[in-house]
Amino acid sequence: MLLNDVLTRMNVKFSGSIVTNGTLLTIDLAEQLVEAKINTFQLTFDDSEDEHNRFRKYKNGNHTYHLVLRALECLPEKSSASIRVHLYEGNNIENLKYLFIDISNTKSKCRKTIYFTTVHPLTTTCASIAESAYGAWIPQNTAFQKIASLIRFALELGLSIHTGTNTQFICGAVSRNSLVIEPDGTLKKCWLEVGNPDLAIGTIKKPVEISENNMNLVNWLTYDPVAMTDSECHACEWFERCYGGCPYMVRKGVKKPHRCHPCKGLIEEFLPKLVDELRAKGIGTYDAESGLLIPTGSKISIN
Repeated sequence: MLLNDVLTRMNVKFSGSIVTNGTLLTIDLAEQLVEAKINTFQLTFDDSEDEHNRFRKYKNGNHTYHLVLRALECLPEKSSASIRVHLYEGNNIENLKYLFIDISNTKSKCRKTIYFTTVHPLTTTCASIAESAYGAWIPQNTAFQKIASLIRFALELGLSIHTGTNTQFICGAVSRNSLVIEPDGTLKKCWLEVGNPDLAIGTIKKPVEISENNMNLVNWLTYDPVAMTDSECHACEWFERCYGGCPYMVRKGVKKPHRCHPCKGLIEEFLPKLVDELRAKGIGTYDAESGLLIPTGSKISIN
């Protein structure tokens, strides 16, 4: 592959990841991406089958749930799938268990890790994320307490759960090496700007310019979390992990706790009790370095 040849010639080490809805992923395409050092694939489920298909569907109404499951099966054994599961006020926890059964039953040989995140409307780009669809926003640590039984269930199926407790919040929008590509090739820095042509930073058809003529890009790359946040954030023990939270929310003036690190309160209030229970019942354990809840007997490497 041309990319590998260039990297070898320039003696550059490279690895990457991709966020995709998975609906167009094939075995050949997945193998080409892995060959190009794109080793991690993020796929998203909004809920179990019926609810996922209500939210995440084609313009013509066709469903996508089984297409995402098929995408999991396309991933090579040497790749990783980061499976994002949305939490919202209307989730039926018992129904979500069917999602994990379906994931567990796929023929996928890649490493699979589940992580949960809450959803709430910040833009009007997608009508499906209105409050009327997902319900009211709930804090991440509250959501984790809500799904304790689901975490136990997933571990019993042999699935690992990423808690996020080890991660430092580094948003792709303020990173030089991260881009959002829209279907027509338009480039953005932030997911929440998708659909707004006035916020484009360029296209895939020509090099992107970093100059005063492209302030949509410059404003993201010069973002200063210290200058943009207040003394309450600076005094918080989580500040060195979250830097005030989502830069988009900070710039738009979204108040705390909506933009706080999702694990604030999780470690102190919820995780220790859950881990003690999992270990006592022989269901799983917790690795602080990786932030993973790992099923007992798993051969997953945490290094």
